[in-house]
Amino acid sequence: SGQQQFWEVVGGQDTGGILVREGLSTQSKQLPERLSTGSLLAELEVEGDRLHYKRVRGTGPDEGWVTTCLKTKVLVCRVREADVGERLEATEVKLVEEGELPPLPPADVNELTVEEQEQQDRLADEAAEALQDGNLEVALSLLNSAICLGAPPAKIYSKRAEVLLKLSRATAAARDCDLALSLNPNQAKAYKVRARSNVMLKRWAEAHADFQSGLSIDYDDASYEESKPIADKVKEMQRVAAERRQRLEAAQASQQKAALEERRREARAELAKQEQERAEKALRESRIAHEPYYVLAKRQGWFTDFLGIKRGRCKCSKCDFYVWKPVRMNS
Repeated sequence: SGQQQFWEVVGGQDTGGILVREGLSTQSKQLPERLSTGSLLAELEVEGDRLHYKRVRGTGPDEGWVTTCLKTKVLVCRVREADVGERLEATEVKLVEEGELPPLPPADVNELTVEEQEQQDRLADEAAEALQDGNLEVALSLLNSAICLGAPPAKIYSKRAEVLLKLSRATAAARDCDLALSLNPNQAKAYKVRARSNVMLKRWAEAHADFQSGLSIDYDDASYEESKPIADKVKEMQRVAAERRQRLEAAQASQQKAALEERRREARAELAKQEQERAEKALRESRIAHEPYYVLAKRQGWFTDFLGIKRGRCKCSKCDFYVWKPVRMNS
């Protein structure tokens, strides 16, 4: 076609990237460095589920072979030509080392006194003001204090998740969203913040699902526009997975067809063998059918050998009976 095809690494979020090998075979030498999630790759050639690439953006080996789809997990997917420029110009957000996660409320506090509730509300209001002023660390400290009083509502977890996300602490933000949704499954803000956290963590399928859930509860144009490239990416991932499934199904159907043909061939060969054996038996019987010794043996069901011992079927397993014809020897 002449058009350069680009791919993006969408797997390896939990392993520091995806494996790269020197050659097409999955048994070829594995390169020491992994290809980072989010890397942009220029396609050199594609063989089934294997992609030969040249790295354009990201970290890892400059060139090598990667697997596009492993079982049901998509590792690499194509990038639309219209999106390539945007991917090249995009500034990658660097996650902050999480370290210790923010504190959780005391497990034995299920209800606050009136004074404690008022204090928690005041801390939450002060945190909102600090966030509005851009004082993220102050806002986080105030929200930590509010949560440590105990029994925080879902909205406080969501607010702290929002602050944590602005501080690029995506894992902690996602955890707070989980806690908020466990208290209120219909809180749109928690879904949207968790979606953005998952985007930062490059968990595209989870981000897409959270955007859809949040928008279905509380639609807003900004979140919808933010969700569109994620939806496109997930759609492409689904297409790659569907292509692999179709290839596997086609290969399986081909194997089943070949196996069926082999069974038919074996059956035809067995029938031909049986027919040949029947023909040979009929020919033998026709040759000796009127021999008196054979007639006697057939009537009796046995015949004696040279020692006078009764014998049944012949050792050759082809004759019906053991039969021998005495031959008179000249002295």
